[in-house]
Amino acid sequence: MGRQPLRGPGGDLAKSLGFDDPNRVMATLDDPKTAAVFAAVTGMSTDEAQAALGTLRARVEPVKDDPAHVTAEVLDFLAQYTERAKQQALAAAAKAQRAATIGSWITFGVMLVTLGVSIVGAMGGVPSLCRWRTPRHWSTPMIEARG
Repeated sequence: MGRQPLRGPGGDLAKSLGFDDPNRVMATLDDPKTAAVFAAVTGMSTDEAQAALGTLRARVEPVKDDPAHVTAEVLDFLAQYTERAKQQALAAAAKAQRAATIGSWITFGVMLVTLGVSIVGAMGGVPSLCRWRTPRHWSTPMIEARG
């Protein structure tokens, strides 16, 4: 069974990310930002990520003259950590969902309190039924006609 290349929107993902170019792979592995990004995606510490990337560098270094083999090594490495990255993403999604649920309940509670205050305010501004039924004796000033 042959290896299926990772596919992205523009075709082969490994090719589009430059993983078929050994020099670019080595430069990426030397970049300190790569370890930080890898650590954030997988949920491991930066030291663990640097150690894992060091292992990949050790696997790529002997075969750096063969771009296909470099790509295969990088894809094998990424396949090892794909499940860990998925678990990290699921944990982040669950945390965001909990926060959204709490925010929704708080919003619902505020809306209920606002409704109660509005009803009480409306009732306070309406005269009672007894006051409506009793006749009012309006006193109007007499207007004298001058002639």
